[in-house]
Amino acid sequence: MARLKLFLFSISVLILCAPFKSAQAENLGAAQDKLVLFELSFDYLTQVGDDGQGLIPTIRLSLNRRSPYRLVRSSPRLYLLEIPDCVLENAELELPQYAPQDFEGILSFKARQRQDGVVILIGVEEGTRILSFTRGNQIFVRY
Repeated sequence: MARLKLFLFSISVLILCAPFKSAQAENLGAAQDKLVLFELSFDYLTQVGDDGQGLIPTIRLSLNRRSPYRLVRSSPRLYLLEIPDCVLENAELELPQYAPQDFEGILSFKARQRQDGVVILIGVEEGTRILSFTRGNQIFVRY
C-alpha cells in the first residue's frame, strides 16, 4: 500500500510540474535570443605609434552579439551609452565602478536596466570628450 501511495504521489508531481517545465524551456529559449551585456569593466588597449607603444585607458562592454548603440553627452560631466533591447546578465553589473587612478578624463560608470534596454552612465572630468568604437561583440569607450 505504501508503494502504491508513493507511486501515485510521483505521478501527480510529474503531471503538476510538466507545464512548469515547458514554460521554463520557453523562457530559456527567449533569453537566448535576447541581447545580453555580460561584462562591463575598465581596461587598457595597446596603442602603437611613432613614439613607441602605450596603453590607452578604456571602458570595455562585452555582449553576446554585435549591437547598435548610441553615445550622447548629457551634461558637461556625464555621457550616456544606450543599448536598445539589451538586458544585463546579472545585478552585479548595476553596481557603480570607479576608475583606477591612471585613467585620465573618465571617472566612473554605472549600468542601469530599463524597459527599452540598458543605459551606461559615464562620469567624466569637465571638458573631457570621449569616443566609442566596436570590435566584434565588444564596445570600447575612451577619451
